[in-house]
Amino acid sequence: MNFPQRLKRMRINSGMSVRSLADRIGVSPSFIYQLEKGESAPSFPTLRKLSDVFHSNISVFVEDDMPEEWIISRKDKREQLFTGEEGYRADLILFVGSRAKRMQSMIVRLDPGGTMTEPVYQHQRDDVLYIISGIVEITAYKNVYNLDAGDCAYFAFAGPSTIHNCGTSPAELLWIVSPTGFEER
Repeated sequence: MNFPQRLKRMRINSGMSVRSLADRIGVSPSFIYQLEKGESAPSFPTLRKLSDVFHSNISVFVEDDMPEEWIISRKDKREQLFTGEEGYRADLILFVGSRAKRMQSMIVRLDPGGTMTEPVYQHQRDDVLYIISGIVEITAYKNVYNLDAGDCAYFAFAGPSTIHNCGTSPAELLWIVSPTGFEER
């Protein structure tokens, strides 16, 4: 992926219009269009402003390959969340680089009988939950759903309010939300 393609992808992934990006770095919208079409090349100060806007470094715009840590999240590098609930653990799956992500994922682990009663995410979003192992009961709004390993659920209007491991072995889920809920700086 070359500079024009990366710039456009990062702008779109951040939910920014051409005008908004132009305003944030102090150039005209037509200049942004020229950059995205490869008709113009950015100066070093422009690259620096772009990297500040996208919370990244200049290398993401000029290197041929993305650093592995922008693409791969190793299991030993996950950020464990403090849940405050017995029998319930959650690890955020983080990717370094631009914080302008459209999705956020985490692994949720529930001991047998364990229940998540306080949703990690409080903002308006879409939720996808994939059951990796175990049997869980998910309550969303007034509905209760029982899911087994391999089942997947998509919630668009009312996300999970509780997730309960109703099985006799630990349960593990992949939970993905979009948008992330992280405020744009």
